[in-house]
Amino acid sequence: MKIVCKKFSPLERNTLRAFAEIYFADLGMTMRDVAIHTKNGSTWASPPSKPQIKDGVAVKDDAGKIQYSAIIEFSSREAHDKFSAAVISAVCATDDGRRALGAGKPQDKPAFDDEIRF
Repeated sequence: MKIVCKKFSPLERNTLRAFAEIYFADLGMTMRDVAIHTKNGSTWASPPSKPQIKDGVAVKDDAGKIQYSAIIEFSSREAHDKFSAAVISAVCATDDGRRALGAGKPQDKPAFDDEIRF
């Protein structure tokens, strides 16, 4: 499945490094607000999520952080990891993504060609 990073918007907050707009060429679909995170040398992508709401107010944990719920569900951890790897590859194929994530030279292919089963 070929994916391309159409937009990369840096935003550093805790592990968050940016939000990306990802285009799934084979589906003709764009996914906005894909979160790009880094921690302890690892980089991963998380699909968009929404804040949990109760009585019209965002639910917060004991530390005061807003709690989020998944919008997209993967059939397995492996499928999620493939999605994440594909997004990071597409992000690192952009100049902004490489600079923000400290990646080296551009990827040879800014697309993910392995099959992702959902």
